Amino acid sequence: MKRIFSSILATLVTVVLLSSAQAAGNSGAPTKAQLLKRSAAIQAINLLLLSDINESTEVPHDRSIITAYGSNQLFLLLRGKRYAIPHLPNNPAYRDAVMESWGWTMFDVHAISQSALEKYPVGENVTIRPGTFLLKTAGKETIYLVEKRGLRPVDARVLPNFYYGTNWQEIVLTVPDAFFADYKILPDGITYIPQEPGYYGPGAGWYASSTPRDFLHKYNAGYEILFWDNQAFLLTSAAVAANRYNQKFVMDFWPKVIALLCYRDYCWYTDVTGYGPDFDYNPE
Repeated sequence: MKRIFSSILATLVTVVLLSSAQAAGNSGAPTKAQLLKRSAAIQAINLLLLSDINESTEVPHDRSIITAYGSNQLFLLLRGKRYAIPHLPNNPAYRDAVMESWGWTMFDVHAISQSALEKYPVGENVTIRPGTFLLKTAGKETIYLVEKRGLRPVDARVLPNFYYGTNWQEIVLTVPDAFFADYKILPDGITYIPQEPGYYGPGAGWYASSTPRDFLHKYNAGYEILFWDNQAFLLTSAAVAANRYNQKFVMDFWPKVIALLCYRDYCWYTDVTGYGPDFDYNPE
């Protein structure tokens, strides 16, 4: 009964969220008040789902999201270890962003006993999935792309038209100082370089010093291109869903830039029609 009640409440809150989003879409960008209400509603859903997790007697399978019954600390179970999904008391925003970036939800969480949980040695903290959120730290202006190798500084002037469009600020995530050390800062940043207008796009008087690595790019109906670990993969819509990619993080370069990127770095695509474990979280 408890599970049914919580699920109903979660559904009602979701309906409110969707209605709010639709209203915002009809009237322009959402206001700060609407965004705050939406954030509060999402946190309410998470609290409901966490309170509704039942203790399982089953042995969790690899890549399960697990927690001790009654706890709000989540872990990814992988190859016999548990990797913490970072969490700050009374501030679940970063944990929720880590979950969202990998396509996990509270419905994926399995509760086990504390003694069963402690049988698994602790690994490193789970970090944001490459090619999703743009990261920064509090009080600093530097923006970072998340790649497999680490965080790559990027000049914010190239972001509006080159990567995520004019709404790029919507996916900027502030990483708590306590967890920023989980990332390695890469030395080869992406800089803004003046150039003759039209060279890399209509009316463009600049281009970027290099292209990002490890991201999903819009291709055409039913397909997306995944650039991952110096390889290119052509994903069907089913593969995009199976690998839990979120469409809001899909990049959309100018066609000329994509052609140059393929010519210089990748050239050949490998077809992917389902889940690929290499695209999932894999600590070094």
